Amino acid sequence: MAYIHDILKDKFSTVSGVGSVVFGGYVDPALRVEVRKSDLNRYALTVQDVVSAVQSEHVELPAGFVQDEKAEHTVRTLGEAKSVKEFENIRLNYRGGQPNYSPVPLLRVASIKDELADIDHIARANGTSTVGLGILKQRGTNAVEVAKAVRVRMAEVQKELPKGMSLAIRMDNTKFISDAVNELKVTLLLSAILTGLVCWLFLGSWSAVLNVWLAIPTSIIGTFIFVYFMGFTLNTFTLMALSLAIGIVVDDAIMVLENIMRHQEKGEERVPAALIGAREITFAAMAASIAIVAIFLPVAFMKGIIGKYFFQFGMTISVAVMLSLFEALTLTPMRCSQFVDVGTKENRFSAFIDKNFKRMTNLYRKMLAWALDRRGLVIWTS
Repeated sequence: MAYIHDILKDKFSTVSGVGSVVFGGYVDPALRVEVRKSDLNRYALTVQDVVSAVQSEHVELPAGFVQDEKAEHTVRTLGEAKSVKEFENIRLNYRGGQPNYSPVPLLRVASIKDELADIDHIARANGTSTVGLGILKQRGTNAVEVAKAVRVRMAEVQKELPKGMSLAIRMDNTKFISDAVNELKVTLLLSAILTGLVCWLFLGSWSAVLNVWLAIPTSIIGTFIFVYFMGFTLNTFTLMALSLAIGIVVDDAIMVLENIMRHQEKGEERVPAALIGAREITFAAMAASIAIVAIFLPVAFMKGIIGKYFFQFGMTISVAVMLSLFEALTLTPMRCSQFVDVGTKENRFSAFIDKNFKRMTNLYRKMLAWALDRRGLVIWTS
């Protein structure tokens, strides 16, 4: 116990980013004073007399100062007992608050035992009693980096442990954070691949796919900059917002890109098609983005404890959506005016997809015409 409290705790307290180290299952050493009633009666003493003697005799007090011509020196009395034997020799100098002219040593009325304090909590690992060290990080530090530093220190301390003692990690809350960040990376990669595949199937142009891919880092990096300056951390709620935003930030870019390519398919040059296509779709893109923000932004103004957590979520995803709108109305048309070409769809797979899309378009056109000719029936059935 002494090694854990005096040495091991300091080893981890000095790790960069660690705020405090708390114990689980640790019991402080304590001297137990068990008074004997019969001996108290023999010397006409009470339990309060014993308590008062311990409080007044087992203590170090300032004893004034010594002054010479050059300096002043503080004097203190060494009154604390350093061992059980010294504690047994504490004198009971008062009886009932009055001086006791025949002081009685404590050992005559009580038994002194060097034991542990009362055990009110325990810690176990695999059914074996143990002592837990809880490492708490400082406010504002990176939890994952602190956990890595603690693991490095563990490897160093492991070599110096006394025989029969070992260190092991029983719980690591930063693992969830690491898994969430890795999941964000996987989500980003999969969303980019699937988005590019869908764009290629509809538009048949790899330059269009590249244009959409470039819209993702622009919005996400901009969101990270906002998160940094707002003082947010990569916690559960900001990571959840970024995961949701990845699938949303490409919507405006695809909307603008598709309209620009529609003008290119009509035979217009890149620059005029970019200008006209972006201008036509601006209001629709703004309406779509504002509608999404209207869903998530009110979450940031929730009250109470829940509101504190969801503030970062609502602000992060709202900023990501608005940055995607800005990117779609500025950078996307600029890129389209430089390198985006309408696909030729010369391979069999592209031709097959295009053929079926045309069939679906013709079917939808016929259904729409039928529904418009029978508006009353459609409204009544709906």
